[in-house]
Amino acid sequence: MNGSNRGLSGEQVLPAPPGGFACIYSTSLLEHLPAESLEEAFAGMKKYLRPSGWSIHAFNHVHKGSCANEHYTKLKSIVHRAGFEEIELTQVIGRMHSDSETHYLLAESHESWHGSLPSHEIRTPVCVSIQIISRAVHLRVSTGEMKHP
Repeated sequence: MNGSNRGLSGEQVLPAPPGGFACIYSTSLLEHLPAESLEEAFAGMKKYLRPSGWSIHAFNHVHKGSCANEHYTKLKSIVHRAGFEEIELTQVIGRMHSDSETHYLLAESHESWHGSLPSHEIRTPVCVSIQIISRAVHLRVSTGEMKHP
């Protein structure tokens, strides 16, 4: 496929019938989409999922460090579009802080992002893995909700 024809949803990317999938999932994708593309991505999910279908996504979230505020803003948008309220996200983040089982991911293993800096000079962001599971009927699309067949 020619890169110029790529989109987040649509017949040029996915020649499938609307409502034709029981599940759409992604791993480490949503956090890399520009904020303005999330609407299109969730509209595509809503279009191609059966009403009883599942939307499942796992992604890393920069919780502390450089760009943490921008990541949290995007996380709020993803959570909202997945059908959850901001208070639910706030509660999960609060539990994460007090749960001794919370495992934070460090980006140190990605050698290319810090160039030739010695390890003691690298300001490593603290990341957590977030998983969101939603029914298709709960996905929110703000402009012209997609109708199922």
